[in-house]
This record gives sequence, C-alpha cells and structure tokens, in this order.
Amino acid sequence: MNHILITALLAACYSGEQNFGDSKPSDSTSGGDGRIEVYPADGVACDEITDDASVTCGFRVSSVGEYDLRVISMQIINAGENAGQPVFDNLRPADDSLNFPISIVSGESAEFILRAAMSETGSATGSIELLTNDGSVNDPSPGKIRVPVSASANIRNGSDTGAGGEGDDTGASTDTGESGGGSGSTDPSDTPVGDTGA
Repeated sequence: MNHILITALLAACYSGEQNFGDSKPSDSTSGGDGRIEVYPADGVACDEITDDASVTCGFRVSSVGEYDLRVISMQIINAGENAGQPVFDNLRPADDSLNFPISIVSGESAEFILRAAMSETGSATGSIELLTNDGSVNDPSPGKIRVPVSASANIRNGSDTGAGGEGDDTGASTDTGESGGGSGSTDPSDTPVGDTGA
C-alpha cells in the first residue's frame, strides 16, 4: 500500500516539475512565437550627409506571423567611424510614446529611427541588433536579428579655408540642433535600448 502511495506522489511531482521549469515568455506559451520582417530587407541606407550635418535614418519592423511580435530590446552594436567619431547614434522608436519591450500586433508594424553624423567626406557602415520573441531568427543567437546600416558624406564646406572676402566659406561646421555635435558623447554601442533580456 505504501509503495503505491509513494509511486503516485512521485508521478505527481514529476509532471508538476515539467511545467514549473518552462522558461518561455508568457506570450509564447499562451499563443506562439512572433515573426519579424524588417524593411528595407537589405539594411538601412541613410540619405547622403552634406555640410558637416546629420541625417535621420529609419526602418520598419513588421509582425508577419500568426502571433504578436515582441521587440524586447535593440541596440547599435557597430556605430561606424568617421573622423575618429561614431557615426550612428540615438536609436529609438519613431513614436516617442513607445517603450521597450514593444508588442506589435500581427499584421501591424512599428517605425524606428537613428541618427547618422559625419564631418568628413567618406562612407561608414554599422549594424543594429534586435532581440525579439521570434524563434525562427538566429543572428547571432535565437531571437536576435542584425540589421546593417550605411551612410555616406559629401562635405563641401570643409575644403575652402582661405581668408577670402565676404561670403567665402571658412570651413566652419554647421550645427543642425539635432545633437551636441558629437563632442563628449559616449559610444552608442554600449547603450542598448530596452531590456536586453540576456
């Protein structure tokens, strides 16, 4: 009799332990994993930068699966370089009311933006990493996807440094007011947006 009672108790504990150890997010267990689609599919190409200024670049994240997509966090993991300074920074949702983690309903999308700033003519590349509840992506690990970013600059105002008369270009930089001009800024790759979930 005692043997039967002990066997029944062990069986109950074993079945309870399986559910207790489930570490999937609650939205995955109640429905399923989301599916992500990023546009542009081949990466973010910023508009050309001119006159030592900056541009705002954007991309769209869409929920294309049966279940809602959760964007848990995103960060710039390669900020590029131009004149010894990082090029890409200020990554954030285009809608200031959104906070991470962001849930995107199936069939809907969300826009994200970042800034690119260069003070010398040239080109730069970088990358953004998103952490999501999409188990089908694995770049470089499950749920993560990397998006390449590129920018180019054709700086016209830095080449004429002559003393010249009125109206001559002295090579002074133009501040667009979008940032502090890059001085004293920290490397944006060290600052993830949202909860990295790691």
